[in-house]
Amino acid sequence: APARRKTFAEVATALHLKEKDVSDAWARARPLLRAARAGIARRDDKVVAAWNGLAIEAFSSGFLITGETRYRDVAVVAADALWRDLHDANGALTRTPGGAPAFAIDYADLAEGYLSLFEATSDPRWLTRTESLLHDASTLEATDGGFYDGRSDFARSITLDDGVEPSPTAATLH
Repeated sequence: APARRKTFAEVATALHLKEKDVSDAWARARPLLRAARAGIARRDDKVVAAWNGLAIEAFSSGFLITGETRYRDVAVVAADALWRDLHDANGALTRTPGGAPAFAIDYADLAEGYLSLFEATSDPRWLTRTESLLHDASTLEATDGGFYDGRSDFARSITLDDGVEPSPTAATLH
């Protein structure tokens, strides 16, 4: 719901208006604001392997830095859900649940998250899963070295520097 940061009296004083005029204007504007907000896109709740790997790493690091167990617990729940939901019938990692095959960045970022979770929990399953992801990622390596930014046969590029997302090659090497 729209919220006010200043009182009607403060706004009226600043604009040299009567307080009643400001409150009347707010009463007219509020339904319009609500209607405009109703058309705004809702939260994006898709699950992408790479992005969740980064989140797991962040929560694991948050636990290591602060000792707040809730961060570690969130990371464990997310990591378990991803391991369960992001594999196809053949056991290959998918980019999204039931989606297309994962990109190199998905393997790298998820491995990074699992490795951080191993550091936070000392639970060997996260190290085993990290090793498995990196082994599978190695099959995606380009013949001339590095990892492609996606899986398109038409626009294949290998970047070493980070952009909107980390570079698949840099992330895998890390």
